[in-house]
Amino acid sequence: EKLTPEIKRAWGPLAYLRGAAAALPELRAYRTTLAFDDAESMTLQLYNVVVANGRYVAGGTLIAPEAAIDDGMLDIILIKKRSAPELALLAAQVALCNHLSSDSIVFRRAAKLTVNSKPGMWFNVDGELVGNQPARFEIIPRALHFLVPKS
Repeated sequence: EKLTPEIKRAWGPLAYLRGAAAALPELRAYRTTLAFDDAESMTLQLYNVVVANGRYVAGGTLIAPEAAIDDGMLDIILIKKRSAPELALLAAQVALCNHLSSDSIVFRRAAKLTVNSKPGMWFNVDGELVGNQPARFEIIPRALHFLVPKS
């Protein structure tokens, strides 16, 4: 929300890390209950939930390095409540693409995910803010059909 077109132009792909750093003072943690494939569940204090089918997010940031769009699984990256210095370290780890092993991250893979949080968490879905309670994400195999030329 804090990134203007001017900032994006001036900072390029680093604009999103700059925006994340600027948002640190306003961060709030959400008591979040997650259910994976309607089986395993957990409740954590989280700053963010990233649900990825592809590998990249805003500005070309490699957020889900193990994701594959055709494997039938979502890559789920949970950002745990941490101190400002720990979050700064996490931002550097994201920039270096070694964040999945961070103590600030919980990484899971699932075909379905249900998220409930207090307070209600909003989700940015392809650049649009969408409603918050509960949120359900699911892979629907072969849901997209494409027509392509033979050449």
